[in-house]
Amino acid sequence: MWVLGVLLLVLWGRLVQVQVLRRDRYDNEVDRAVLKSVVHPAERGRIVDRSGRVLADNRGTVHLVADCKELEAAEGRNIFRYRKQQGLEGAPDEAWKASARVMLRTEMVADLAAVLQGTVGVNSGSVAARARDLAERLGRLHKDRESGRLEPARRVVLARDLTPDEEVAVTAALRKHRVSVAFSLEKDFERIYPAGASVSSVLGFVGARLEAGSNKSERPTEPGPERIGRGGIEGKLEPWLRGAEGKEIVLRAPTARGGALDLGGASEGTSGIDCTLTIDATLNAILHEQLLRANREFPCEHGITGIVLSAKTGEVLAMDTVPSFDPNARPGEKNHPVTNKALVNPYEPGSAIKPFTIAAALEAGAVHVNDTFALHNGVWSIPGRRKPIKDSHFDSAHNVQSVGEILARSSNVGAVKIGHRAGSEVIEESFRRYGFHDSCGIDLPGEARPRLPRRDRGRPWDVPNTLSSVCFGYQMMLTPIRFAAAYAMLANGGLRVEPRLVRAIRFSDGREEIVAAPEPVRVMREDVAKTVQRLCHGVVTEEYGTAYKRAESLRQAGYLEVDTFAGKTGSAVVPSRPDRINGTFACFGPMPDPEIVVLFVAFEPKGARFGGDICAQPALETLALCLRALGLTSPSPRRVRLGDDGNPVIEPVPIEAEGNKPEGLPN
Repeated sequence: MWVLGVLLLVLWGRLVQVQVLRRDRYDNEVDRAVLKSVVHPAERGRIVDRSGRVLADNRGTVHLVADCKELEAAEGRNIFRYRKQQGLEGAPDEAWKASARVMLRTEMVADLAAVLQGTVGVNSGSVAARARDLAERLGRLHKDRESGRLEPARRVVLARDLTPDEEVAVTAALRKHRVSVAFSLEKDFERIYPAGASVSSVLGFVGARLEAGSNKSERPTEPGPERIGRGGIEGKLEPWLRGAEGKEIVLRAPTARGGALDLGGASEGTSGIDCTLTIDATLNAILHEQLLRANREFPCEHGITGIVLSAKTGEVLAMDTVPSFDPNARPGEKNHPVTNKALVNPYEPGSAIKPFTIAAALEAGAVHVNDTFALHNGVWSIPGRRKPIKDSHFDSAHNVQSVGEILARSSNVGAVKIGHRAGSEVIEESFRRYGFHDSCGIDLPGEARPRLPRRDRGRPWDVPNTLSSVCFGYQMMLTPIRFAAAYAMLANGGLRVEPRLVRAIRFSDGREEIVAAPEPVRVMREDVAKTVQRLCHGVVTEEYGTAYKRAESLRQAGYLEVDTFAGKTGSAVVPSRPDRINGTFACFGPMPDPEIVVLFVAFEPKGARFGGDICAQPALETLALCLRALGLTSPSPRRVRLGDDGNPVIEPVPIEAEGNKPEGLPN
């Protein structure tokens, strides 16, 4: 009786432990063993341009996915059926179980492959390879689970984009083998990009979150969707665009008919938030074509980037980098060119900085626009500086030049003399006011911060070296987006506007919220900005201007009008490669009230000695085509529209269809 009493007491204690103290733990283990959570993906938010044209959309699709762990469990349930069919009741467990698993696996995979090859539009060789891969993973899974090693990848996608008829045929094949719980016909949304490569550097792409391979160290530690936005707007607005997934609980074991039992409580996914950008698809296509042409003429070792900016609002109308990529191809390699060089590549701007050196000196009253400077025959040795200042475009017949000539001829000696007359404190304070030390905060990831030379223990810049170099664009680093914003300030009369890319967001309930633009801040007197505009006008209109020859060829082709555009060329030797340059051309128009700024930056172009050689003509042509597409130029016998293939098309327009110049950018 005592022994029986002790045994009953122990049993009662164990029951209390299991049923009361550890009830939640065992309930969860039962749920994990019996129940399965099915995820219903959410439709990702659309991305549209300023006119409502779709840049990123979704296409519904169905994939056939195999779950290796569930397949192993299904083998265990069917193994006893195989034992009875083969008359192996008396055989040792080790012998018949191993052979049974191999036979069942081979039979199931072969039947499934036959169904896929017969009904699904998949290459037979591809299906056979996937079937073999599935069988191998199942074998490794069983061995790894027994040995305690890491398990291989759990999911295998066998077929994509099934039609309704194909879904029925595949479902019937799965029920035949009573393994339908181990397979799933997953409904999904595939991301598509109608504009293709022309907007890829802005949009980014949607890629896999889980890397290929079975090592757990390659898997993310935090929960989340398997595909996320990478780079561009897709990455920056990922929490808004992806929406909320729905879930459904089903039994892991199949029903009598081989199907899965729905236990109810299913929730549908919530669509992501739609996003309207400031980008114009037509202008972006124009920019993309011009970048491609420039890169073909002078291949750039590190790419070429371009920006089209609204001078008065800071809205990014177009942005692209070449080489680019097609986001529809689902890029995912680590070395894929998804970098937006307009944001992440700070560089020395060279002579393109000279309009701001002159503006700082004019605003401080240090120089007058009619002042002249002796250029020392194009070579000026400054005491305390190791290398003399040299002019690349010096003309011995013009050893004394005015401020306007210094800018149009791009004289380094003249720019340094103007900077010296203004003083290091004036130049440094002005450049900081113009934003050359700060990032733009644009709605894209990865923006680098510009850099100005630091003060030496609180003292002003060293005049012979630092100030002299900064005056013609060296010893300072600017990102193309920050430099474009600076030219927008010059074009709009001295107001600093920050570039922005997101114009509005639309919620799933239909509410639309406009993203407010920051208030412009005056950082330059309007009269000074207008004066520098006129000086930049001489760069493309005066015969001695560094961009005149390139502009003249466009005038003769009918793209330009003489008094329409202004701009500035820039070239800076790459410090690590003295035989290479980074070339720049910035322009704005139409004069006298510019609306658009275009900036081209070529990183180490092959065969180009000056920035104007590669950047001036495509930038000016881009500006002309963009203004024409927006109707911001005087009546012209041609217009620009976006073709069916996504490329810009120039076509004639009847005279009676031409309208008057509208006020400002269209909505």
